[in-house]
Amino acid sequence: MEQTNYSITDLLASAVETATGKRPNILRANIATADYGFNAFQLREGNQHIDSVIADARARIVKTLPQGITVSSAGTFINFNVSNELLSQTAGNIAENPSGGITPAHDKTMVEYFSPNTNKPAHLGHLRNLTLGKSLSATLAFLGHDVLQANLTNDRGAHICKSMLDYQMFGEGSTPESTGIKGDHFVGDYYVKYEKALQKEIAPIVAELRKKPENAAKLARKAELEKELKPIIEREKAQQEADKLAKKTTKDTRAPEEKMKIKELKKELEKLGKIDEEIKDEAKKESSLDKQVSAMLLKWEAEDPEIRALWEQMNGWVLGGFRETLDRMNVHFDVEYFESQIYNMGRDIVMDGLEKGIFERDPSGAVIADLQKLGIQKNEGKKVLLRSDGTTVYTTQDLAIAKMKMEDHKLNNSFYVVAGEQDDHFRALFGILKALGYEWVDKLKHLSYGMVELPEGQMKSREGTVVDVDDLLNELRDKVKVIAAGKGNETMSDEDADKIGKAAAQYYLLSVRPESGMKFDPKESVNFEGKTGPYILYQYVRTGKILEQADLLETAQTKTPVDFNLLQEPIEHELLLKIVEFTEKMRAVQKTMDQTLIATYVYELAQTFSNFYSKCPVLKGDKTPPELSQARLKLVEYTHTLIKQSLDLLAIETVDKM
Repeated sequence: MEQTNYSITDLLASAVETATGKRPNILRANIATADYGFNAFQLREGNQHIDSVIADARARIVKTLPQGITVSSAGTFINFNVSNELLSQTAGNIAENPSGGITPAHDKTMVEYFSPNTNKPAHLGHLRNLTLGKSLSATLAFLGHDVLQANLTNDRGAHICKSMLDYQMFGEGSTPESTGIKGDHFVGDYYVKYEKALQKEIAPIVAELRKKPENAAKLARKAELEKELKPIIEREKAQQEADKLAKKTTKDTRAPEEKMKIKELKKELEKLGKIDEEIKDEAKKESSLDKQVSAMLLKWEAEDPEIRALWEQMNGWVLGGFRETLDRMNVHFDVEYFESQIYNMGRDIVMDGLEKGIFERDPSGAVIADLQKLGIQKNEGKKVLLRSDGTTVYTTQDLAIAKMKMEDHKLNNSFYVVAGEQDDHFRALFGILKALGYEWVDKLKHLSYGMVELPEGQMKSREGTVVDVDDLLNELRDKVKVIAAGKGNETMSDEDADKIGKAAAQYYLLSVRPESGMKFDPKESVNFEGKTGPYILYQYVRTGKILEQADLLETAQTKTPVDFNLLQEPIEHELLLKIVEFTEKMRAVQKTMDQTLIATYVYELAQTFSNFYSKCPVLKGDKTPPELSQARLKLVEYTHTLIKQSLDLLAIETVDKM
C-alpha cells in the first residue's frame, strides 16, 4: 500500500486499533532487536492473563499491518520492525513537506521579547531572551500560527535618568561618534559611572544604618540563619542533583516537625534576605544624587524642553546601538511599543476597577489590588496600581498594553518572554485582568526563563560586571576563527565565523530548558565536537558537500526508482528511524512549547548521520554500486533537509562551509 502517513507511530497505532479496538501509545522500542513497541497491558481487560492478551493481539494485529512491518513480542511488550522501504517513504514525505503530520493552528499569536532598558547595552541575559523569543516565533510559525513579533522598550523612568544625569554632569558634549563608542555602550558607561558614584556616596550612610539596633538585630539573625541552614540547603541541593542524574525522587524521611521547622526558618531567612537592599534604599533617600534623579524624572514628566531634548538624544544613541545588535542577530520586530508612549494609558482601567470595587485605596491614597481578596494568591499581598500622587507603575502599564494587544490585533495567543524574576508579577497581572472581567486573559502566557551566569558567577549591570552581547559575539567569532585555523581553514570569513559563533551561543542557550538557570561557558559552546551548535553546523555542511559532489540535480531527475531495500547496514536503518522521528518531536513541541526537544533532536540526527558517514561510503565508485549510492544519497538529502529545518526552528543561521 502507498504510505501517505507522516508518522510511523500513527500507522502502527491505527493498525492496533483496527485489530483490537484500543489505540495504544506507541514508542521507540527499548530493545535493540525492535524498532517500536507498546506495553500490552494497555490492551488488557479485567483479569486477563497478559500472555493470552499478547497472543490474541498478535494474531489480530498481523492481519491489519501494512506491508513492510513485522510484529513480535518480548516480556509484556508487543514490538514492531519496519522495513527500510517503508521508513524511506515516510522520510521522503517528511523531508519533502516537513510540516506534514502537524495540524496547523491557524491562530494569530504575538510573541513579545527583548524588552530592553535604554540605559545600557544588551547583555547575556538579553541574549537568552532574544534566542528564546526568536526560536519560539519560528516554531509557532511552523506550527501554523500567524506570528507577530513584538518588543516593549522601557525608555523612561529613574533608571534612564541616572545615565542622563551623569552625562549631563560629566559628558562635556562628547558623543558616540566623537568617541568611537557604539551608542548603547556609550550611554551604558554613564549608567555604570552613576551607580559607582551613588554607592560611594551612600557607603557611610549605609554603615551608620547597619549599626541601628533594629537593623543590627536583623543582620545578626540573618547571619545566624544562613549558618544554620547552609549545610541543610547544600545537602538538599546535592540530593536533588543525584536524583536528577538517577532520574528518581528520594523520599524525605525527616520528621514532620523537623520539616516544618526548616520551612519556617527558610521563610524567615527569605524575609531577612532583603534587609541589605532595604538599608541601601533607606540610605538613597539621603543621597544628593538620588534626589537629583527624582527631580529630573519630575521634569521629564512635566515635559521640560531641556530634559526632553537630552532624553531624545541619548535614547536615540541607545536605540541605534540596539538596532545594530538586533540586525546582527537577524531579529526584526513587527510591532514596537515604547513605555514613554503608553505609561499613562492604564490609569483609566485602574480607576474603572476602583469604581467597581475591584480595587481599593490604602491609607496613603494609593490604589491597590488586594491579591488575597481577589483570589490571586493565598497569602497576604497587595499590588500598587497607582501611587498616592496618581502616577502609574509597571503593572498599570502592562494592563494597558495587554488590552491594546488583544483589541488591536485580535490575538488568539499572546506570549511574554520574560525572566523568572517576574513570575509573581505576571501571576498578579493575569489575575487582575481576570478580576476586571477580560475574558481573553486565558490567552496570555508567560514563558519564564532562568537567569544566565558565567562560570565565574552572577553578572550585575550596576557594577559593570555584565557581559555585553556585542562583546560576547565578538569573542565567539574570534574563537571560531582560531579553531577553524587549527583545523586547516585559515581563510574563514568574518561573516561565517560570526554565524558559527552566534550558532554556538544560541544552541547552548536553547539546549537547557527555559525555566532552568544556567551557566554559559563560551569556550565550551564553540567546541566543534559534542552537543554544540558548531558540531551540528559541521554535519550540515558535510551533507551539503556530499550532495554537491554527487550532482544531486541529475540524481533527482532520473526516472529510475530508488531501491531502498539495498540499504542493509544497521546504521542506515538507525538513520532512517531518526529521520522519521521529526514529526513526532514536533507534535510533542506543539503540546509543550519545549524548544529543547528540537535542540536534542537535531543533535541526535547530526550524530547519527556522522556515524552513518563513517561506516557507509556514499558516492558511487568501485566500492559503492550506483544503485546503492543513489539510495544512500537520499538519506543524505533527507538529513540535510531536516537539519536545516530544525536549525530554522531554533532560529540558527546555517553556513555553506566550515
